Amino acid sequence: MRKASKNQSALLSGEEEKRKNTQYERKKYSSCPEFRRKKLQAQRRRYAQDNLHQKQRLLSFKRYYDNVQDKKKEEVIRRYREDATFRQQRKTYITKRYKEDATFRTRQKKHITDRYQSDAAFRSRQKFGMSQRYNTDQSYSQKKKQDFNLRYHSDPEFRRRFNQRCNQQRGTKLATNAAFSIFYKMQRALRIRRKYRQIVPHRPQPLIDPVMEAAIAAFRESIRHGPTYICTVCNRTMFPNQVKECKRQKYCKHAKVAAACLTGNYVHFCDSDCSTPCSVPQERLHEWICYTCDSHLSRGCIPPMAVVNNLELAPIPPELAAFNVLERQLIAKILPFAKIVALPKGQQRAVHGAVVCVPSEVEATVNSLPRPRAEVQLLQVKLKRHIKYKGYQHFYNVNMKNVLAGLAKLKETHSEYKDVFINETATFDCLLEEEEPIEEEEPRQKEEPRHEEEPSIPEEDRDVDLEEIFKSQNEPGQLEADEEEQEELRPGLSLDTCMQPPDIAQEILSYGDGVFSVAPAQGNKPVGFFTIPKLEAMAFPVQFPTGENTLDEARTVSLSPSLYFNSRLFAADTRFASDQSYLFFAQFVTETHLVTNSMSIQMRKGKSKTKDG
Repeated sequence: MRKASKNQSALLSGEEEKRKNTQYERKKYSSCPEFRRKKLQAQRRRYAQDNLHQKQRLLSFKRYYDNVQDKKKEEVIRRYREDATFRQQRKTYITKRYKEDATFRTRQKKHITDRYQSDAAFRSRQKFGMSQRYNTDQSYSQKKKQDFNLRYHSDPEFRRRFNQRCNQQRGTKLATNAAFSIFYKMQRALRIRRKYRQIVPHRPQPLIDPVMEAAIAAFRESIRHGPTYICTVCNRTMFPNQVKECKRQKYCKHAKVAAACLTGNYVHFCDSDCSTPCSVPQERLHEWICYTCDSHLSRGCIPPMAVVNNLELAPIPPELAAFNVLERQLIAKILPFAKIVALPKGQQRAVHGAVVCVPSEVEATVNSLPRPRAEVQLLQVKLKRHIKYKGYQHFYNVNMKNVLAGLAKLKETHSEYKDVFINETATFDCLLEEEEPIEEEEPRQKEEPRHEEEPSIPEEDRDVDLEEIFKSQNEPGQLEADEEEQEELRPGLSLDTCMQPPDIAQEILSYGDGVFSVAPAQGNKPVGFFTIPKLEAMAFPVQFPTGENTLDEARTVSLSPSLYFNSRLFAADTRFASDQSYLFFAQFVTETHLVTNSMSIQMRKGKSKTKDG
């Protein structure tokens, strides 16, 4: 027992002494260069002379490498993902070595190819990354196109496989996609037509003078990017040659005027939310000013089309933004009617005749329509000139929930809708009694509500009922004249109306009961454009949700209708330019104003008496 205890204590003391010697040697190895040199020489000598020791060292190195290799890979991957500096260093090193070392380049290509063919996840990542880079990097996409063209023309096997794959995909798509089949046939027809024109000689094209060619090329270059530059004063969209970079220190002599006019509304300033690089167009990063506004500000004057000249636009509330054409007509207090015709060439629209503005019975019309039980329920509504006519001007599905919400919003914000009363319950008291519909005698012409301000309407014309006007237009003689005029405008083709679009889907949906007909302007008398204040705001309540800053608004600098509508239609806010009704409204008001001014000038210049007395 004592002997075993002594042996155990001797063993422990030997291990303790060995551990101390090891620590001492390590400490001396790290601190004493001479000891470290002798130790290394002894190990090299033993490694070269003792084969058993050499095998043991190699086996130890192999076990260590096998255990540590995976950990090193994991550590490198972790650092590459988390450490941006380390990631950039590795990219730079690999890129440089790939360009300079041919062996490394070959090995990398083979490794990527093998992994792309065997690893589905890696293949998917590569495809996504290449697609993203192709769409965002212009130089990369150009390089890929050049490489593909070069390979297609130089490698017959690649060209054969590519054509075979395209033919297979096209055949599958033609068999499964009807729209693509129609589009492909149209493309083939156009290709044959172009080929025919190249083969068959045609009339020689007129020669263009070189000076004219240079002018056309310069014009096309100036409009190549479109009107994407926004003036900071009038907020109109313009071409590059119409604006200059705004330098605010230039207007320091008239600092108050410049501070009021230079809005900077559409200038983008990068912040933490912006991507790198910023995706906003380059022209939005600078402040621009048109030459007209620059000329006025240099003289210390407020430009007539400046936003501060009572031309600000209130944002459209969400309750009004989603209205369709008929829902806008239901809440408008003024309905402007205009005959819109299609021109013989190009089928562009043009207004024919005068624009007539008629007050609308908003309360009676909206209160007469029932309220659906669910928010998603829609009503099929026809807008007519007269309730007895079979023809209609608009036929749309109307969401009464949206209409009521929009009217409630207008009562809060619009100055001309404060007196509107909306009955929340479903009633039919205001609907006219159902009578047998009669055929509308007037041919279906383009007749669309248009907001236009008429300079003056004689008193005797204002007292005429709109129904009488329609009846007078529907007389047999007038009907024949209209038909002849229609043939002149568009020979051989019937003319539909913007107010009465031929929609087969709506016709199918309108069978049976459940279609409501309204005529909000029936029996009312036309009004003049300039005789009713805020007529523009009442005719277009969606564009003017507050009823302010219309054509007849009092302004610091007087503004003609031509400049006013120029500011509205070219504004960066497209609420006016996207409304076809407002376009013709602006055209008719401007033309009427010009004609009236010309008439007044002729009257002033005329002589009171002629030469013969």
